[in-house]
Amino acid sequence: MSTSTTKARHYNALGGRIRALNSTMAETDELMGKLSEHLVQMQQFASCHAAQFMATSALLDVEINTANAAAEAAEADRSTNTERG
Repeated sequence: MSTSTTKARHYNALGGRIRALNSTMAETDELMGKLSEHLVQMQQFASCHAAQFMATSALLDVEINTANAAAEAAEADRSTNTERG
């Protein structure tokens, strides 16, 4: 084989690899665009769930405080009845 034939084969192989790299870069660019869209949607999703968590937490705090107050009142009534009787 002559040197020029070897060089031509190497250049053809290099060209093929560069085309493959170009294709891979285009696919990566497309996937990065999709990732960007998904990140925005995940941010909205997380914000929605954070709001739901805060609302539920506020409601549970009220229910817990009401239950604790009722338990304390019942305990106070029992202790008052025990002292009288």
